[in-house]
This record gives sequence, C-alpha cells and structure tokens, in this order.
Amino acid sequence: ANPTAECSSGLYVDNACGLLDFKATVVGKTRSKKVKVCNRSAHPATITFAIHGAAFAIRHSSVPLGPNSFVWLPVHFTPPVGGKHAGMLVTSSSALATPITTKLQGSTKLSLSAQSTARKTYLHPRP
Repeated sequence: ANPTAECSSGLYVDNACGLLDFKATVVGKTRSKKVKVCNRSAHPATITFAIHGAAFAIRHSSVPLGPNSFVWLPVHFTPPVGGKHAGMLVTSSSALATPITTKLQGSTKLSLSAQSTARKTYLHPRP
C-alpha cells in the first residue's frame, strides 16, 4: 500500500515514502519523530497501531479519530546496542481493507564524550 495515498475510506498515513528515518542516535538515548495519521472521511474511526522492532516504541496502541481530522503519533527510537536498527509501524482500522505499513530505521553514533576519548586515545597513545 502506498502510505501517502488516500485510501477509499479516507484514512491515510502522511509520511515520506513510507519510511521514518531516525538517523544516528547515541546508544541508550531517545530520538522521537511524529507520524501524521489523517481521517478525511465523514465518519469517526478508531485507529490502532502496532510496532515491530526492539529499538522502537509508541505510547498509544489506539486512538479515536474524528471525521476530517488528524493526529500526530510520536514514534520513539532508543537503540539498546550499536549498529543499524529496523522496524515497522502498522496502522490499521476496521475502515481500512489493508493495514498501512511504515518502515522504521535508525542507527547509532558515539556520544560526544566517547568521541573525545577515542580521539585522545588515538592522538596520544599510551606507552
């Protein structure tokens, strides 16, 4: 399903090409981004969310959404270990024939203190 295309019910997820990229984040720190979920129909809907991927989290598993309205859903990325992380946000409703999937990705970077320590170690090796 195209995440930016409006569904026949008028429910859709507005994001960039079905991908939410959290970029490089320090291990153990949290970076948040928001996904806009829209209801352009004339009927209220209950939207449910499921998240897959250990490094990603959401606070709400469902929200009511009135007609011709939208909600911003915060998605959180907290990498527990270094490396690249991938996940998926699945948005569904009884009004949707097929759930809408949004790919999630993020990676890790050294903290400033770890980068500084690494540079000092490299520039001034101990005997």
